[in-house]
Amino acid sequence: MDQQERTTAHLPDTDAAATWTIDRARQLLKAWVCQAHEVADNLCIDLARATNIGATELETFADLRRAASPTYPQVVAMAAASGLPVSESVLAASRYLDAGSPSAVPPAPLQPPPQLDRRSEECTLHSGADLKSWVRSARTMRRSGRLSQARLGELVGVSPATVSFWENPDKTAAPSIDQIQRIASACGVAVPVLAFEKKRRSPFGTRRRIDVPKASTLAEEIRWTGRVLSNHAHDPQRVERNAAIFLKRFSGQGESTGTLQQIGDAHGMIRERVRQIIDKQMLHLESIEPRHECFDALSDACRQLQPMPMSEAETALRPLLGDELSLQGAIDYGVQILGRRLPLHTVKRKLAEPIVVAGDFPDWFDNALSTCKTLIRHSGAAQFTLAWAMTLREQKTWIFPDEFRKVI
Repeated sequence: MDQQERTTAHLPDTDAAATWTIDRARQLLKAWVCQAHEVADNLCIDLARATNIGATELETFADLRRAASPTYPQVVAMAAASGLPVSESVLAASRYLDAGSPSAVPPAPLQPPPQLDRRSEECTLHSGADLKSWVRSARTMRRSGRLSQARLGELVGVSPATVSFWENPDKTAAPSIDQIQRIASACGVAVPVLAFEKKRRSPFGTRRRIDVPKASTLAEEIRWTGRVLSNHAHDPQRVERNAAIFLKRFSGQGESTGTLQQIGDAHGMIRERVRQIIDKQMLHLESIEPRHECFDALSDACRQLQPMPMSEAETALRPLLGDELSLQGAIDYGVQILGRRLPLHTVKRKLAEPIVVAGDFPDWFDNALSTCKTLIRHSGAAQFTLAWAMTLREQKTWIFPDEFRKVI
């Protein structure tokens, strides 16, 4: 038995050309509405929202004790939303009740709900809504039997919730080209032709393009990255403000300045709101490609530095850093955003300003330096073998003795 026969098996036996009565037409329509409810519930479709018909009104359409019945346009809307086929008898019954008598002129026929044409070699989809209808039709109208969302998800390699989102007209999720081909293979239908460009819908409407001149300082480069991230994550009207917040997050000396509280005070918001803005920007980091020309130039300049206090190094590198950025902020930006380290190492001193040492240092250097300081503080000297062994224990990875000696 094919899908059409299955979905109309419980409808009253009715000949479209027979003489209609009001009770007979209502009985047929209410039986069809009950099936539309059942199909929509199985597909997790909100029939009231999809058809713009009140939920209470939909319940009265299915209640045999009530006289209310759907009009012809409402029948077509429910069929389009649920994917349930409509027989000529059901349409004729709705026309009869709309007209008021069998001799009256019925309303002009509307377009039937989109259904999957299995006889054609291929079908053309013109919008995202057509794609969602195709996924639902391919799954529920198979010749060999209907597939559940869980079973189709298993065949395609996604979760049942993902399949539900693909079919739900209120969701923006849609299968990729690869997944469309797997759906067609699993359901035994032809792969459709997409006559539209698949685009991700933005909750803020059309995004404006971020196109600025080439940055001359790292601060300008960081601000540009902040604009791009904010353009993805926030309302376009707030792009400049949120880009300034992104830059200020890297403008301080570690924890001493540039904290969330200070940024919030400058923009008239609480620190928690600042944290939310920055966290949402970071969620879109993998979807963009940050510029790094100024960071590369700063990296080359850092290699030429002699050991010196942090403030002197910042003064020397100020033309590349920009007025709003600190050297520590540049180091943090490279690690957190670009995944790279400046060829610098900061040696902290207890009662003096940190010293900046140029060079590419290994990951274990901080642990080794801390170990040597501890040994000197307790015994007045750091024995090489003991410092190496303690660093191995802290780092939990092998370090060649010759490499350790050369660096330390």
